[in-house]
Amino acid sequence: MIANRFSFFIFLLFFHFFIYFIFKLKIFFFEIFVLHMCVYFVSVFSDYIFKKIFNKQNKIFAYFFIVSFFKFFLFLMFIYFFDKLSQSSSNVNVISFFAIYFLYLIYDVFYLINKE
Repeated sequence: MIANRFSFFIFLLFFHFFIYFIFKLKIFFFEIFVLHMCVYFVSVFSDYIFKKIFNKQNKIFAYFFIVSFFKFFLFLMFIYFFDKLSQSSSNVNVISFFAIYFLYLIYDVFYLINKE
């Protein structure tokens, strides 16, 4: 799972750099990299927790909900502070972040469908 997610991370990172050059976005390379690293590490961490929950005998839905809510809360806190500390346009940062976030969500859904 981590190897697949890392290859997806590399693909999205290069694709984001490609979009950056095509549309001349007002965002810095370092900010793009930090956005991707945050989403990648929180996703890998949540995958680790989900794997621990799947291995338990009692799989309670509330556990998955709590982990997903905590993951979303971490992302909201990250984008808030990232936007405040960023030197580039805030609209581009927020749109880039949510595009990356939703692509990772779609990746998770397809991974879980193929796993079943």
